[in-house]
Amino acid sequence: LPVTITTPKGSLERSYSLSNYDPNGRQTGEYRISVQKEPMGQASTFLHNYMEVGNLLQARKPAGDFVYPPPSFDEKDDTFIFLSAGIGVTPVLSMLHPFAAADKSSSRKQQSSALWIHSAKDRDHHPFANEVKRLQSKVASDETKSMKSILTYTREEESIVQDDDSNMDKDDTTIYHTGRLKETLLKDHITPAFATKAHAFLCGPTNFVMDMEAILINLGVDASKIKHESF
Repeated sequence: LPVTITTPKGSLERSYSLSNYDPNGRQTGEYRISVQKEPMGQASTFLHNYMEVGNLLQARKPAGDFVYPPPSFDEKDDTFIFLSAGIGVTPVLSMLHPFAAADKSSSRKQQSSALWIHSAKDRDHHPFANEVKRLQSKVASDETKSMKSILTYTREEESIVQDDDSNMDKDDTTIYHTGRLKETLLKDHITPAFATKAHAFLCGPTNFVMDMEAILINLGVDASKIKHESF
């Protein structure tokens, strides 16, 4: 979403990924951006310190091809991988919302499946954790869909992740892991049958996206069905 931020020192041009889009919001729909405050970031600092509910922000129409469902989508497509790291969760979360939404117009008979994979430093740097859990519960109540989550914390001790559940409700559809995402972990959940049907959406640091794309291809995901965005 391209935006123009007007500050006392001048205008700032920025483009932010959508973290959600509600076509029924207000009169013409609502776009949501989620901006991480950076210590040296002029735009993010201004948004956090001075923008309030009711303020107007100049924006242009969203653009880009990192979207769900993919342009080649049809009713036979029923398997999806949403994979992100850090604040890269932002655009991928916006894709999980329509996946979780009930589609009353669909005549689909087979079950749609999603694998949500996210890597964060620790629980204090895990944005949208509760929102994803709510969407996962929504999917669980829909007999036409299923969803499994893999959460990895790169700087959290394994004993803490396993024993301290103060910030999360453990369930049998979420796998918690410490350390970086590796092929040995993903191959237990991305079977050959799953991989050959899957559309994958990746977002995160450039090296992370490159590594994950290579792993998915090695596990059998068609390279033409992998869409990615890096930062």
